[in-house]
Amino acid sequence: MRPGVVAGSAAVVVVPLGAFTAVHGLQLVPLVVLLAALIEFAAGAVGFARAVDLVSKEVLAGFLNALGLALLMSQFGAMSTPEAAALALICAALTQFLPSTPVPSSLIGLAVASIVGIVLNFDVPTLAAKAKDPLAFAGGLAALPQFQLPQLPSMEDISIALPCAVSIAFISLLETLLAARVVDDRKCEELCTFFYDENGELVITGPDGEPASVDVPTSTVLSLAAGNGLSVFFGGFGGCGLVPQTVLNLNSGGGGLISVTSYAATMILFALVLAPIVGQISVPALAGIMVAVSLDTMQFGPTFEAAKAAWADEEGSRIR
Repeated sequence: MRPGVVAGSAAVVVVPLGAFTAVHGLQLVPLVVLLAALIEFAAGAVGFARAVDLVSKEVLAGFLNALGLALLMSQFGAMSTPEAAALALICAALTQFLPSTPVPSSLIGLAVASIVGIVLNFDVPTLAAKAKDPLAFAGGLAALPQFQLPQLPSMEDISIALPCAVSIAFISLLETLLAARVVDDRKCEELCTFFYDENGELVITGPDGEPASVDVPTSTVLSLAAGNGLSVFFGGFGGCGLVPQTVLNLNSGGGGLISVTSYAATMILFALVLAPIVGQISVPALAGIMVAVSLDTMQFGPTFEAAKAAWADEEGSRIR
């Protein structure tokens, strides 16, 4: 995976999978995820990742604007009361304006907003209250997934699961590669840009800039496929690179392997040890972080520059 990209369970996977389970139930979900992982692996093997080189900065800015706007609008439900809106505003302001080091500003905002809600006895929901499973935030070793082998599918099962798997695979590939491009743009690096020599041959370099056997975008796709395939054996439903979480990681001072590893280790710590504390986080406070992330995701500057160039009819600014 491209250093700095945060990956995990994603709504872009849940939406098609939810539509599939509404019709066919949960029995074929492991098969869908496994087929999606195989498609992702095949895409990596044939060099699908090179398609990211076709995405211009203007297209990337448009994608991020739409994603940021959708993320912002999705938080309105959590801020439907004055108390909830106040907590979200506190958290968003602290996340946006406090320095990201040595303690991430989002963590400070989350803690302050949650404490304010508890001290003032605001009637706002917590994560534990919103969970349908009363044991969701119990923590302990019971939270660990159990290893399980998927059932051997029939051809009919494969024909039913394949369309959904194709949809999930390509959506996951695109968002993961775009998340990698976001890290490139924010860090002023070119790990996800392809370079060619005078003979038209692809010059492959690794994250350290040294020659490598596999380019960074392709290794990102292959690692995505491996992770999703492995998740099937532990009851997971796969995921992809997450643009909002990647933006939050960059804003918090991350951007390399250490930050991503810390993310994974912290998730395990939260699930096993700190789950009861995490359950007391107020939903509006969490929405405040998402509001700040959505604003950071939107590309106000590049969008203005692109619109200005098109209005001035600069060369290359419009497709004729």
